[in-house]
Amino acid sequence: MVIPVTEDAVEIAAPPKNHLVILVHGMRDIARWKSEVAVPLRKAGFAVEPTNYGRMNLIEFLLPISYFRQKAIDDVWIQIQHALRLHPGKRVSIIAHSFGTYIVASLLRRQFNLQLCRVIFCGSVVQSKFPFEQIDDRYEGSIVNEVGTADPWPALAESVTTGYGSAGTYGFERPGVRDRYYNGAGHGYFLNAKFCEDRWVKVLERKDKENVEDGDVPAEIPPLWVRLISIFKIKYILAAAMALALAMFVMRLIIPPPPPPPLPQVGFEIFNHDRVVDLSDWKPVPEEALSVPTSKTVWHDRYKLKRLRDDIRTFVMRRAVTGEVKPEFASSTHRYTVRDASERPLIQWRPIPRLYDVLIDVSNEPVGEWFDVRVDSVYWNVFLTPETWWIGIPVQFPTQSIRLEVRSSSKTFGSFQRAAYPRSETPENHLVNEPTAEKSADGHSIVWNIAKPSQNWIYRLAWEW
Repeated sequence: MVIPVTEDAVEIAAPPKNHLVILVHGMRDIARWKSEVAVPLRKAGFAVEPTNYGRMNLIEFLLPISYFRQKAIDDVWIQIQHALRLHPGKRVSIIAHSFGTYIVASLLRRQFNLQLCRVIFCGSVVQSKFPFEQIDDRYEGSIVNEVGTADPWPALAESVTTGYGSAGTYGFERPGVRDRYYNGAGHGYFLNAKFCEDRWVKVLERKDKENVEDGDVPAEIPPLWVRLISIFKIKYILAAAMALALAMFVMRLIIPPPPPPPLPQVGFEIFNHDRVVDLSDWKPVPEEALSVPTSKTVWHDRYKLKRLRDDIRTFVMRRAVTGEVKPEFASSTHRYTVRDASERPLIQWRPIPRLYDVLIDVSNEPVGEWFDVRVDSVYWNVFLTPETWWIGIPVQFPTQSIRLEVRSSSKTFGSFQRAAYPRSETPENHLVNEPTAEKSADGHSIVWNIAKPSQNWIYRLAWEW
């Protein structure tokens, strides 16, 4: 028994058309939509061929260089030629999405032998100024441009980098293009079988190439933030910021820093300041171990001072560090805190990666009376080159005497030099030679006593091993 098959039992496909539709996907798109869209196209009788240039990542898409873009264009062109060989004599139309529209527009501009029937764009990143008037003999009718009024990606691409436009957000709005707006539609709104059947099949079948249905009328305007990034281009803001940063960097290289402000003349008076630097545990450090506490030096600072005003309650000691490891501080006489110093170092000619302020709380000391302050500091991995074999005392307040001593129980010192110079200058032309500095008989220490040192000067003791 033969059961007749009626049109109600199966879906009748249209007879084959002499028409090939090529699909071109966008960036970051594995393009499964091409299989979905192909179903209603084949049902309507069209031959369908997809193209695939791989999944272009965001960096490749945004970089304003031609290599990645041209590679995708070349890949698609090779595949289009292959599709034409597989379907000789057929009329050819193209449906392209997102970056695929950029590829198709580039091919239309460059390939003189590419002849198309219909060209359909959606989510287009082609610039609105693209010269369609120069190539409109390479396709029939107007370009059909599907626009999602809630699609930010074309506008963002145009705002961030060069070469792209926002026709998928705002439309081309020019002769030779039929913009169709869809209110609330996003970037992937069009990529489904239903939209293809309702819209694209009709465009491809219509003999009157200019008689194309409209989208939503009136069209909504894109969201405010999308309009703002279109007005204030991100690429120009970034370029301006980079140019400003570069200019500031160059200016810092060309223009010397201003001289340091004069130190306050009131606050403290120092009777004497002794600084003893113990290098007994010092040793050379290989470059790969600079970040590990390996070579230890201990600084002992002893002050006898008095504060001159009741409103000054903190005695600040500036510590400049040439090593990578953070120093350690201790005081047996007063409470203290340590903070990173944000000011530029006063001694510009010496490499000083970090500055610290040790803040000694002297609020309990009576005004106008002498008292003692003791601070011990441990530095790691310093004095590693001959240029850094020196210690010094900056004289910040009126001081009656200072004493510098460098000692080592494990090594002996060779020759030494002394220099005294204003804080804004360098020591080269300020060497001094006076009998108040001497090396011990066993060579394990060098001591320099200075009476009535000049305020805002630095007294420096350098040595050789």
